[in-house]
Amino acid sequence: MEDKQVSDFTITYNVMKNWPCLAWVAILNSGSKKVTVKCGDAIETRKHWFCEAVWDGDFDDGDFDQTDIVAGSGARCRTSDINFVSTSSLQERLQYIKVGTTTYLSNSLLALAAEVKAEIDLTSDAYPDIFGSITQGLLDYVPNFPTSKGNIKLVYYENLIWNGNTLTEIKKPRIKRNLSNYDAYLSFMKSTMAAIVKNANNSSRKITFDPIASLSSGYDSPAIAAIAATVGVKDGITLTTDSKGDDDSGKTIGELLGYDVITCQRNDWQKHDLPEVDGIAASGNAGEVSVLAMADNLEGRLILTGFWGGQIWKKSQHETRPIFGVQDGAGMSWSETRLRKGFINCPAAYWGGTQIANIVEISNSKEMDYWSIGGHYDRPIPRRILETAGIRRGSFAENKQGVSEHILGAEKFLTKDSAKNYEKWVRTNRLEWIRKGKVYPSPSIGKVIDHFFLSAIYPISRRVILPVLRRFSMIPGMGFAAQWCNLYRKLLKRLRYRPLHYRRYTFPWAFELAKMKYRSKTIGVKR
Repeated sequence: MEDKQVSDFTITYNVMKNWPCLAWVAILNSGSKKVTVKCGDAIETRKHWFCEAVWDGDFDDGDFDQTDIVAGSGARCRTSDINFVSTSSLQERLQYIKVGTTTYLSNSLLALAAEVKAEIDLTSDAYPDIFGSITQGLLDYVPNFPTSKGNIKLVYYENLIWNGNTLTEIKKPRIKRNLSNYDAYLSFMKSTMAAIVKNANNSSRKITFDPIASLSSGYDSPAIAAIAATVGVKDGITLTTDSKGDDDSGKTIGELLGYDVITCQRNDWQKHDLPEVDGIAASGNAGEVSVLAMADNLEGRLILTGFWGGQIWKKSQHETRPIFGVQDGAGMSWSETRLRKGFINCPAAYWGGTQIANIVEISNSKEMDYWSIGGHYDRPIPRRILETAGIRRGSFAENKQGVSEHILGAEKFLTKDSAKNYEKWVRTNRLEWIRKGKVYPSPSIGKVIDHFFLSAIYPISRRVILPVLRRFSMIPGMGFAAQWCNLYRKLLKRLRYRPLHYRRYTFPWAFELAKMKYRSKTIGVKR
């Protein structure tokens, strides 16, 4: 379709050799109506818009700035400004920085840092907490990422407007939908799924994104898969186990829903070269590094996921305002992996998320009583979706599975080759700590501390100290011991799973390695 829109802006595209195929950086010069976009070779480029995105509208219109349902990112020129659009979830973000009179904006922190030659403090362990702050919600996250060029601004969910001189954050459209009861909500989810699938398969695309549904033995992804099946999605993918090694396969559920299911072995992520680097560089951790076990089957795909389902489908909510509140951060570490592998993550449970109050009302309504089973793992909406689709009660969502990998803790720290590479990096940069008057995080000493904790402190705490505290809490007048017990248990968990001692600096290590993917080599210029 010919783009007949009139705009004050012109876009020049520089396609970059060897860049991750879905990455882009926009270069905006103050006082100029010309925009330069450096990008990977799978980016959709048009006269007045570009994207690596799927949304609930007609692809040829390119109106992804007019909706609040977008998976991926891009930019749309209007008459007197350009709207940069972020994904409609808290799992990915846009980021920008102003250097002199030029503003740089990207869907990749690494691409942006490489473009402006921004360096970070190798001796700082604060970066994971900056990324992790988004788990507190859209209103309470830390937006500043410090670099040698100044703060890079992190923008989740909302959009950005460039008028030729300034870049301003604006709210995504807030579209009010009829979510008055279960049938209305399900109708909305199905119609949106149909629109998303149609958009992803549009023949005008350079690359179509064939939908594939993620599957597990829980609630969230199977419910999304059940909805996707009603609009013709046939391909599914599942990991065989959870992070604890327990069965988490969604193969049986998928086949009952009519899917051809690809089964992947979770631990196959360990076969990749330095597999944790992209996840850590994107989000400060690599909790969902297991996506690499599926990644070779996701190239050119739109993966329909259930991320955030555990939040939006809970019966009890701390926050029901039309914002995105506290969440667990699942899926955040996918972003760099998907840009490199060329797939789009579509967490469909976020759809309608600004009307979470309506969805909570549905979950607690009388009509949902039959599908409310009580307990801590009670999700009547996805249960009704699945049971109505023919999945027998008792065959799914019996227990909450452990899906995230704890690969930065004392017990399990990176793969062997990654740990060796990281330790070499620490030793190579030891003078950085010395020059700044900081304690050098010696890998040798750190390993001794970890070993002592795991072999002595942790077992004694679990078998002796915690049981004693529990007994004390039962004595009349000693109720405070229960509080001590909970605090001590949390401390042990933190020591076991959080990167402490010499393990605290994995982000600077991963950042430096991953940034190397964005060396500037132009294939050609497309105007």
